[in-house]
Amino acid sequence: MPLFKTPDGVSLHYVDTKTPGPTVLLQHGFSADIEQILEIIPASNIRLIAMDLRGHGLSETGKPEYCTIEQSYRDLAGLCLGLNIVPQIIGGISLGAAIALRYASQIENQHLIIARPAIFDQPTPPNFAIFGALLKIITEQPKSAWTPSLLALPAFKDLQQKAPATMDTYLRFLQHSRINDLYHWMCNLKFDWHGVSLSDMHSLSTPTTVIAQRDDQLHPYSFAVAFAKAIPNARLVEMSPKASNTEIYQYEFKNALEDIFQSIF
Repeated sequence: MPLFKTPDGVSLHYVDTKTPGPTVLLQHGFSADIEQILEIIPASNIRLIAMDLRGHGLSETGKPEYCTIEQSYRDLAGLCLGLNIVPQIIGGISLGAAIALRYASQIENQHLIIARPAIFDQPTPPNFAIFGALLKIITEQPKSAWTPSLLALPAFKDLQQKAPATMDTYLRFLQHSRINDLYHWMCNLKFDWHGVSLSDMHSLSTPTTVIAQRDDQLHPYSFAVAFAKAIPNARLVEMSPKASNTEIYQYEFKNALEDIFQSIF
């Protein structure tokens, strides 16, 4: 199992296919792991680099205050430096999209992929209110009461009616095997963001693909549209909601990535 040791002594798990070809760096999202990336990668002659974030997958957590977007960008940059590579394509999903944007704003690259963004141009977006509710439940209630407490909240009763698939995602999250590590992330994400301002986005010259889906409370469609408008050389690609049909979502995601790879390589 390949591990990258950070300057502060944390071991981070990563995948490097070492396939001869262009280097593509893709970052998974919050509470996911490298498998989220592997399931949407098409069969292509690319060298894929993917890393489990701190507190995710097979990576260690380290200091709670380092479970942030900025530190994750530094971890990725350190990994690439250690592998002696400069990724030609940088992308990510959800939280991973914010980390990818931060990284791509710092180096030259051929293409940026922002998939299902959860943060646009400022910290504490309204869609992150979910974290406040989850944190309150985890902090104040015994584990046996987490699910009943979540279901009892008026906002979640409404969500259960309008978007049951999204509600199921939150319920599964409370059973996550690394919930204690993810707790640190939730505490930090309440005030965290990628640090790339709207004016910075206007200045980005990198061709960008923004991948969006509707009916997703945590990843608002409006954020994806806003990114596509803010970045000069960006295009918006809409695909089926993952919560509705995972297989169709993965199929469409693979096709979108294949289109990007073929257009560049």
